[in-house]
Amino acid sequence: METAALLNTIKESAECLHEIEHYQQKYNWDCGLSCVLMVLPPPSRRYVVNNFYKVVEEEQFGESTWTIDLCFLLKRFNVDFSYFTTTIGVDPGYCNENFYDKVLSRDSERVNQKFSQANSLNMHVEKKSVSAKEVLESLKKGPVIVLVNANQLVCLTCSDHSYSCYTSCLRICTESYQGHYITLIGFNRKKTEIFYRNPTYKNKICCIPVTKFEECRTAYGTDEDIIFIKYPD
Repeated sequence: METAALLNTIKESAECLHEIEHYQQKYNWDCGLSCVLMVLPPPSRRYVVNNFYKVVEEEQFGESTWTIDLCFLLKRFNVDFSYFTTTIGVDPGYCNENFYDKVLSRDSERVNQKFSQANSLNMHVEKKSVSAKEVLESLKKGPVIVLVNANQLVCLTCSDHSYSCYTSCLRICTESYQGHYITLIGFNRKKTEIFYRNPTYKNKICCIPVTKFEECRTAYGTDEDIIFIKYPD
């Protein structure tokens, strides 16, 4: 948990900072679901927390959540969003990635089916690579859920050696891709650092340079998946 002094420093440097309720993931697979819980309205959040396994069963993703699964959950609870990705459906090339090889054959049919249903359900799902500038602009309107390579994720407030792979918020140091979802909540006045909440932690605001953020969110394996949440004006 961050100290009051650190939190004040972050608030003083922020041009944009959304105050959302943190949610820590309980397992090694529910980071995406935890990020959704951070942006849900309180009644919806309480419902999911109190009916966790029921919701997981109803949404049919088990212990393997893809970004399109998160979108269906947001849609279910009437959260306005836009989902951008460089790949519509499942990239068959991921069968060679250790992170995906055990789930690809099992998940492909469900994931592809959800993509095919998205348009008829009035979900904004678009094949597009968004820029860092677009991410910052969207952050002015609401939080952003993004898929990153955890092995490239860093946090300036977690360690003095922020560019070492050992200081990734997940403390992972391997060369292979490790998918992980985080929730962006703001950025500093110079637009050089992004503030985010990492569901791995109990309750903490993390900070990453925009350049490093771009590296970990555009890494092979992410499809540059990103969900812009649109809060009511």
